[in-house]
Amino acid sequence: MENLTKDSESANVLHLPVRKPPVALKVKSMTIAVSLKCSVGVVVAADRLFTHAEDSTSLGAFGSYDRKVFRSEGNHHAALVTGAGNKNALYSLQGSLLVRLRVEDTSDARLLPLSVKEDLEEELAVLSGKLGVIPDLSTLVAISEEPFGVQVLRSDGLVVRLAGDTEVVGIGENSLTQFLLDTLYRPTMDEKQGAALAVLIIQLAKKYCPQYCGGMTDVSYFYGVAPYHYDLRDDEVDALERMLPRENQRSLSDIIEQASRLIS
Repeated sequence: MENLTKDSESANVLHLPVRKPPVALKVKSMTIAVSLKCSVGVVVAADRLFTHAEDSTSLGAFGSYDRKVFRSEGNHHAALVTGAGNKNALYSLQGSLLVRLRVEDTSDARLLPLSVKEDLEEELAVLSGKLGVIPDLSTLVAISEEPFGVQVLRSDGLVVRLAGDTEVVGIGENSLTQFLLDTLYRPTMDEKQGAALAVLIIQLAKKYCPQYCGGMTDVSYFYGVAPYHYDLRDDEVDALERMLPRENQRSLSDIIEQASRLIS
């Protein structure tokens, strides 16, 4: 009888599930950054908006504006770094990598272009160790050195590979961007033409993906037989952004007008 009473009391007790601590959501950072190899150099460009959110409608999403194109110059080299992903991870990586390149430039610059891939891999591994996770980060690293010329590397997480003629990281990896590259890019274009194309790509990303891309556009490039470097001024970027959509609309209108004549 005593056991029956205890069993009856136990049956009337409401057993609540054990409450687990909340799991932090992985925060993604949306942006756009591009690299374009040109006739004797390379163009690197990015917008300035870091947008952090789980998705475009997440509560608590926030944005900040800062530069995403970084450069280093030594006696024998010049380097450009940009990327998409966690802002702190990007800033930490570019700082350590560019310092490392400057140190190697002063020690034995002849080995520098051969070691950049290894340098990037090692710095990413160090960063991953500090964070305790693989960094939410994609980078584009361009280095120019006479007589080796220009090479561009791309990293995604901890994976590093030699970049192609055109690379896009961030939200800009979509069909619109690919259409522009397939239509307008050619390897023989000079650096000024490449810079204008980079401005157009990022401008359209800012227009059609304003929740992810925005702010000013930063554009840098190498050119010539030595690593000569140039940063587009804000007024030059502004002039390009005011002219390009107008000319693009006019050209497309002309194409539609010509195409309509093919219809009987």
